[in-house]
Amino acid sequence: MGDGFITSINVYPADNSSAFIVVAWAIGAYGQCPGLKRNISNCSLDPINFTYYTFYFDGNSILYLPQLSNTDSLISFNGSELVYLYGENPPKIGHNANYYLLDINKKCVLPLGNRSKVFKPIQGVPGEIRDGNVVFSNGSRMYAIPLYKLLNYTILGVEDLRAVFLKNGILIYPASYMGSKDWGYPYVVLPDIENLSRVKIARIDELPPVSIFFYDGKELKAFPLYRITYRNSELMPDIVVDRTVEFSSCRGWNSWVVGAFLILLIVLVAVLKKRA
Repeated sequence: MGDGFITSINVYPADNSSAFIVVAWAIGAYGQCPGLKRNISNCSLDPINFTYYTFYFDGNSILYLPQLSNTDSLISFNGSELVYLYGENPPKIGHNANYYLLDINKKCVLPLGNRSKVFKPIQGVPGEIRDGNVVFSNGSRMYAIPLYKLLNYTILGVEDLRAVFLKNGILIYPASYMGSKDWGYPYVVLPDIENLSRVKIARIDELPPVSIFFYDGKELKAFPLYRITYRNSELMPDIVVDRTVEFSSCRGWNSWVVGAFLILLIVLVAVLKKRA
């Protein structure tokens, strides 16, 4: 049993207007604790194991990808090919790993064989608070969002949010955070990973769901991903996205040729038997 959780969110742009969102969730256990008193401010909370939950932003809405979730395997994407590491152990740099092509439109996957390249997510841009707005800038584009529009959705604070720039706007998300069971059920202690002295103690049933946002310069859309809840005495995510995508195997030209050949072969054998 763990003492809390550690989590992070990564965004992998699929093209100019869509992206994959991967949530890494780990049960955390206290490591070294100076002195006898164990609390979140002076103990290191270390991950025991990670479970990944994967979502897809299609430009307008969020979809949950169960086949790419509930796994302890590292998932990697390449925006130009939409390839991901599926059902394999995480590769080491310079070593081959089995990758698959993901066709989000046809909702199917196609094995690509061994690839030596390991793909990485886009690093989000941190926001800056100016005159009642949260400002995100990548040097060429800038978006200013009224602070009050984000406050009701954040678990810690808007300074913990990051933004990835897409063609028509930005995806905004909390990059990382953690929580402790120190206070006791039904409360949870939520400290900032970069500043452990800044903590928030809240009832877990009153926390807003962890959300990702899309802002096009005019309208802010909030997409709740999951709630933090207790499950079997552990702090765990409870997925609230109601749209899911199940993938089948892609059937390419070669598959149709093989299928047609087998049908012709069966017909030919039947005709030969009839003549005999």
